[in-house]
Amino acid sequence: MSKEADSVFDEPQFRGGGYTPDPSDPATGAGTPHADAPLPVGQGAWDEPALSPALAGERPAHVQTYAQWLAAGRARLSATTTWGITLALALGSGAWAIVGAILSQVQGNSAGGLLLMILFGPAAEEMLKISAALITIEKWPYAFRSPVQIVVCCLAAALGFAAIENLIYLHVYIPDPSPGMIAWRWTICVMIHVAGSCIASVGLIKIWRHTMAHGSAPRVSLGSPFFMAAIALHGTYNLGAILLNPYLARL
Repeated sequence: MSKEADSVFDEPQFRGGGYTPDPSDPATGAGTPHADAPLPVGQGAWDEPALSPALAGERPAHVQTYAQWLAAGRARLSATTTWGITLALALGSGAWAIVGAILSQVQGNSAGGLLLMILFGPAAEEMLKISAALITIEKWPYAFRSPVQIVVCCLAAALGFAAIENLIYLHVYIPDPSPGMIAWRWTICVMIHVAGSCIASVGLIKIWRHTMAHGSAPRVSLGSPFFMAAIALHGTYNLGAILLNPYLARL
C-alpha cells in the first residue's frame, strides 16, 4: 500500500464518505462500506470541536455537518407541521403510558417490592413518560420549534399515565374504593405525575436548546439532573404513600 493511502487525510471520517476497499485485501467482503456511502450525520471529522481548519483545509462540498443537517431539517418543516408532529407525539405518549402503567403494577407486586416502588419503579415511569419527546430530540430535534411543544408532550404522557394507573387502582386493586380514596387518586396522584414530568421536561428543554444554539448533537447528560429530580420526587411520594397506607386506607 502506498504512503499516500496511509495518510490521515485518507480516513473515511475525514473525507465525509465511505472508503475505497483494497481489492487485494482478502479481508474485504460484502459488508465493506461503498466508497460513496455517507457517514451518519455528526460522525465525520468536520464535526469534531478540535478540528483545525487551518491544518485540515476547506471542508469538502459533499460533507454535511450536523449543523447543516439540522438547518436543512428546520427548513423542511413549517411551524404548522411541527405542531402536527407534537400532537401525534402527545397522543402516542398517552398510548405509551398504558404500557408504563401496566409495567409499574407488575414491578410493584414482585419480590423486593419496596425497593422497586421507591427506586426502580419511579425511574422507569418517569423515563417512560418523557421517552417520546426524548427520542424525538435525539433523532429529529428540528421537529420541535418551541419548548412549549416539549412540555405539551410530557404533560400529555403524565396525564395519560395517571389516568390509566388510577383506573387500574380504583377498578382492580381497590375493591369498592371510598370517596376519599377516589379523590386522592384523581388529585394528589395526578399532581405527582404532572409535577415529575414538568421537572423532567426542563431537562429536555436544556438538551434541545443546547443542540439548536450550537448546532451539535444532543447531550443527554444536560438533562440528567432534572430527570433524577423527577425520579426522586416520585420515589419520595411512593415511600410516603407506603408509610401512610394505614391512614390512607381509611379515607
